[in-house]
Amino acid sequence: MINLSLLRSKSHWLESGSILMIRYVSSAIQQTFAETRHKTFIDEDIIQSASFIDQVKKLEDYLDLLSQLLAKHCIPFFSPRYNGHMVSDASMPAIVGYILGMLWNQNNVTPEASPITSHVEYLVGQQICRLLGYRSLYDPAPLIFPPPPIAWGHITCDGSVANLESVWYVVCFCILSCN
Repeated sequence: MINLSLLRSKSHWLESGSILMIRYVSSAIQQTFAETRHKTFIDEDIIQSASFIDQVKKLEDYLDLLSQLLAKHCIPFFSPRYNGHMVSDASMPAIVGYILGMLWNQNNVTPEASPITSHVEYLVGQQICRLLGYRSLYDPAPLIFPPPPIAWGHITCDGSVANLESVWYVVCFCILSCN
C-alpha cells in the first residue's frame, strides 16, 4: 500500500512518483494475468525442471546487466528533471497505458486482430483532427450539400513512418489525379 504521507511531502515527490508507477504497473500486470489465469501454459513440472530454472536465472542476469548498462550510459529522457531533449517526458498514465496495451495486444494492425485498440486509435485520430481544425465525426453536419468530408487519422510508430506514409499518399494522389 502506498504511504500517503510521502505524497504530501515536497522533498519526496519523485519517490512518490516511483511508488505510484510501481503500483499502477503492478496492478496492470496483475489484472492481465488474472484474466488469463485459467490458461496454464507453464505447468508445475516445467517450473520445477532444471532447464526452466537455469533459463529464468539467465534471464534475470541479462535483465540486471541491461538495466545497469541503460542506467549508466543512457540519457534520462524519461525524467522531467532532464530538459535537454526535444521531446517532453512521457506522463505516468501514458506509460502505464502503453504497458497495459503491450500486455494484451502488441499488434494493432486491423480491427479483427485488435478490436479495442483499433477503435481507440480511431477515436484518437478524430481528436487530433478536431484539434487541428478539421471536421470530425463528432462535429454537427453543416447545412450544405454535399457536406465536407470527415477527417481521419491513424497512429504510426514514429515520425519516419509518418513521413513515408505522407509521401506515399501524395504519390498516390498525383497518380490518381493525372489519369
